Amino acid sequence: LHHLKTKRTEVYQDSSPFMSYSGCCCVLLPYSKCCYVLLPYSYRCYVLLTYSYLCYVLLSYSYRCYVLLSYSHFCYVLLSYSDCCY
Repeated sequence: LHHLKTKRTEVYQDSSPFMSYSGCCCVLLPYSKCCYVLLPYSYRCYVLLTYSYLCYVLLSYSYRCYVLLSYSHFCYVLLSYSDCCY
């Protein structure tokens, strides 16, 4: 992957084990295989640092972002056409 861009680079930490990227941008960190889940009720992109429990995979193909969101032991494919993988 090449350099990835986000709308905003502001990052903050809260009490949750997630890091929140403002601007709803999904990026792939070069030093870690993380899960980037765009929660439907928060308009934010959360980075899951630990992926040892459920299936969280981010794949890049044809400039599209395929996020396998693990929920209730089922994997759903969410397709995003903008502000995702570049």
